Amino acid sequence: MAETSTLLMCRTLKAYRRFESFLLRHSATVAPYKYFMRYLILLLFLLGCASEEGYPPKWVALSSSLPNIEGYRHAGFFTMNDTIYSHYCDTNGNMIRMRYQDDGHHWRQVKYETNSCPD
Repeated sequence: MAETSTLLMCRTLKAYRRFESFLLRHSATVAPYKYFMRYLILLLFLLGCASEEGYPPKWVALSSSLPNIEGYRHAGFFTMNDTIYSHYCDTNGNMIRMRYQDDGHHWRQVKYETNSCPD
């Protein structure tokens, strides 16, 4: 019985040493492949989650053409039915809403509201 367990231990040790030498011989080829696969999966994930609309969004490109209104600060953008709107607020809480006109490529004031801007 003792001979069987010793023989089994020797075989296990030889198999482990063969596996260890295999890893040492092939570690230079396995490691780059492993990292390549990680980066490939990450790249596919990022491209799969990318937005379909163009970059930068239209409102970002149009923000440079916004007029400066004295006494008002820019308060934000929003889109509704493929139309881009911008808000301006003054210190008293009054709001001016501007709409971008695609046909004339300019901003036009469409609404003025009193006390509609938060502090």
